Amino acid sequence: NELYRQMVDSAHAYGIKILMDMVPNHCGGAHWWMKDLPYHDWINRFDEFTRTNNVFSANYDINASEYDRLLSNRGWFDHPMPDMNLENPDLLRYFQQWAIWWIEYANLDGLRVDTYPYIEKIPAANWLKAIRDEYPYINIVGECWTRPASAVAYWQSGSNNRDGFDSNLPSVMDFPTCEAIRQALGGNDNGWGGGLTRVYDAISQDYLYADVNNLLVFLGNHDMDHIADVVLDNDLRRVKLAITMAATMRGILQLYTGDEFGQRSKDLSMGHSGLRQPLVPESKLTPEQADLLNYHRQLLQFRHNEPVLHNGKTMHFIGRDNTYAYFRYTEEGAVFVFLNASEQERSIPWEHYAEMLVRYNPVGKEIFTQSAISVQDEYIVQPISSVVIKLTK
Repeated sequence: NELYRQMVDSAHAYGIKILMDMVPNHCGGAHWWMKDLPYHDWINRFDEFTRTNNVFSANYDINASEYDRLLSNRGWFDHPMPDMNLENPDLLRYFQQWAIWWIEYANLDGLRVDTYPYIEKIPAANWLKAIRDEYPYINIVGECWTRPASAVAYWQSGSNNRDGFDSNLPSVMDFPTCEAIRQALGGNDNGWGGGLTRVYDAISQDYLYADVNNLLVFLGNHDMDHIADVVLDNDLRRVKLAITMAATMRGILQLYTGDEFGQRSKDLSMGHSGLRQPLVPESKLTPEQADLLNYHRQLLQFRHNEPVLHNGKTMHFIGRDNTYAYFRYTEEGAVFVFLNASEQERSIPWEHYAEMLVRYNPVGKEIFTQSAISVQDEYIVQPISSVVIKLTK
């Protein structure tokens, strides 16, 4: 514990915030309390091993059976992972105290909650309420690995749920948009509804969320193939398109270690051991990987310093030619993003965006080269590339 606290203090000295990953849903079969459980119902028990059915919808489905709901919440995640029974009030209280103690002891900046929809939803909401009553401004993100957007939005605090349920969970992971980006860049399905239209469709569901700027946006995680594994032909230009979207969309960006230089999984048939590989030293990167890393550095530095990308609204424009355009904007300025995932050059159709462009100076600045770009002149975007332009009043 002391070493962990020292690590947090060291990170804070460099301006780095730390979130702890908490797993109230299950424990390991080798946990010390499994030898002498405090209560018979400390964990959910069955006559024989019973796995969760992974049916998160049973928590809000008006047609769901009690059988399905209970199995979703009480079934074990896997053989060596007993399911904790948060309906036991003493276990719930212990978990509340445990989380609050860690935040206070280690001076944590936030929490990630693993496998959130697997937990009994009312005790889970009470667990989070106790934490947020003590720390009203702490941010907590839940892993709600499900789809569609309506199913994810249900778990974000403040959502207008028909059953009146509020999870007390401020942030959720935007799995639908993650999957849309990966599918859009992972194949040649560029017809009606394919390609970057998938991303447009995903963002069009933002009306469902209580707070779109507190969604966690990402391209992959430790349980998924790297983004360089899934883009078509493992083309790092497509990885650039992916991070351009993720870094300029609404929400809070999460990067999976190694994606910034296009790391590949070792062997996709190996499961997690094939996905989670040691980092390649920067000195051993290929020229293409080094270029991608530098692209990330420039883009993320721009994001860090650009308030529009933190708090701005979004207006987007569909393209049926495997392009996608959107503005992040406030009254003071805007960031315009145009993405071309096709194999052909595309001319930006400025006239389509007149309702936004009329608000700003017609000459903007391209963020990588700092060159001036006039929205009154033709601008050609090369195949599988993008342009990001900062606009001011």
